[in-house]
Amino acid sequence: MTSVDTRIFNQAMDMPFEELEKFLSYISDIKKFITWNKLGLLSDESRKNLIIFLFKNNLLCGTLRLNLSIDESIECINAIKESNQPLELRFWQGHVLTREHIENIESLKAIWDACNDISTHLNDRKQIFDFFTAYFSDSSRIGRGKDFTKATKDKVWIESHGRCMFLGCGEVLKYDFLTGTGGNFSYLAHNVASAEGGERGIPYLSEALSNEPKNILLLCDKHHRLIDKVAAVDYPAPTLALMRKEFCDLAESLLNGLSFEAIPVYTILWPVNGQFVSNPQLKDIASSLSLLKARIKGQERCLTDSNTPYRKKPQKFNEDLIELIQDEADQILQGTKREGYKAALFAFGPMPALIGLGSLLGNKNEFIPMLRYRDSSSWLWPHENVIDAFYEIKGLDSLTNNDDVVICINFTAIAKPLQQRAENLNRTLGAGIIEITALPEYLGNGAIPNPESGKKFCARLQQLLHDLKNKYDVKRVHLLVCASNAACVFIGQAIDLHHPEIIAYDFVKDDMLPHLIIKNNGKTNVLALPS
Repeated sequence: MTSVDTRIFNQAMDMPFEELEKFLSYISDIKKFITWNKLGLLSDESRKNLIIFLFKNNLLCGTLRLNLSIDESIECINAIKESNQPLELRFWQGHVLTREHIENIESLKAIWDACNDISTHLNDRKQIFDFFTAYFSDSSRIGRGKDFTKATKDKVWIESHGRCMFLGCGEVLKYDFLTGTGGNFSYLAHNVASAEGGERGIPYLSEALSNEPKNILLLCDKHHRLIDKVAAVDYPAPTLALMRKEFCDLAESLLNGLSFEAIPVYTILWPVNGQFVSNPQLKDIASSLSLLKARIKGQERCLTDSNTPYRKKPQKFNEDLIELIQDEADQILQGTKREGYKAALFAFGPMPALIGLGSLLGNKNEFIPMLRYRDSSSWLWPHENVIDAFYEIKGLDSLTNNDDVVICINFTAIAKPLQQRAENLNRTLGAGIIEITALPEYLGNGAIPNPESGKKFCARLQQLLHDLKNKYDVKRVHLLVCASNAACVFIGQAIDLHHPEIIAYDFVKDDMLPHLIIKNNGKTNVLALPS
């Protein structure tokens, strides 16, 4: 295909073709500029909008609308469809296309992608005829589609692992706990209803997908009744399709964990300005550890939970900070002696406290922090793939020998109080400023996108601290951080022998003030409070 702007071929934004000859002439004209190898048909909930999509591989290069008879519509399809080209039918259930949608080809492509699970293929002229006949019919088809075959039932049972697929349920359906009787206590429910007149019925697709495993959920009695009889309007086919996919993905993730190395899991949940987060759920733990090819060993070991008395006494927390950090670090080190000093850390709290914890645990062991991902209010990593270049470092070229230097780590945001404090330290101490900033596409709570990316960043920061000591004779590093919980632990782990003294700052109203000092006595890191 040429580099012609494909938006000019969004004919759907204009009036539909009402004459076959004009349609054929239009097709002849655009073939001079574009080619396509796949066709799509998209309708919405109203059954009053039908759009033809022209694809070159996965690129949407044109759209069309028709207002013709069934026979003429089929003739149009045949005119643009080669014998071996697929024709896919999708429905945007629960939604109605608007003028704004139709006028924007990127918006139409996004809608098409969102309807992937409510689709089928029309493979021959009869199927195309049957679809148009059903679609333009004034009434919904009476009756149900094909019955479930044994192969379909078996596949759904295997994919569900005999558990309810409704989000958050997971009830075991091969055993009745009230009577102690084994058996099959499940119900099979359709995403797209088997009957067109059903709550989630769709012309043609209802029959086409009635025996498709991907269109069927295994449910318990309660949730089968909920989606079909009690609150069907709240559970359109796209919602159920997504629910099914998420269940299968989670089940596979959990089962894959059976072959992973078992490692201890520790949780430390310190309050932040009286606020707290909940303990990670088992699915959060499994998802986070899967990127490490690991699974939880035994039970989660909670050292501090959200009910700590320090929640209502933030000043007391600051006073006891050194003792608290030391105690938690000692418990982790002692508890992992037989594990090769390896564990996953679900740690949350004030940034200096997490940095201090990381500094005591060190980088010679394998204590890997997990991310509390604010965007989803859960524990997870935003990227499966390792990303090295998610940040840039500025200020090294202009650095001169000085006792003090400022390191600004801007991962979550570029905060004004942080910048102001750095400038103040530069004026009063002559401290050079080094800025480590997440690239725009990564800036945010998930700036460190993956635990392996975190390890590599830790190694880079460790080398930077060595260079500041050896090349610039730096005595003190003023550490100004705006980063996630996991990033703070990684930052602390970078602090090692033969490094300058580290002064970790924290936000206080519209400023940043020193909260923790990290020194090394030649053997280990030690913590102190600023005087």
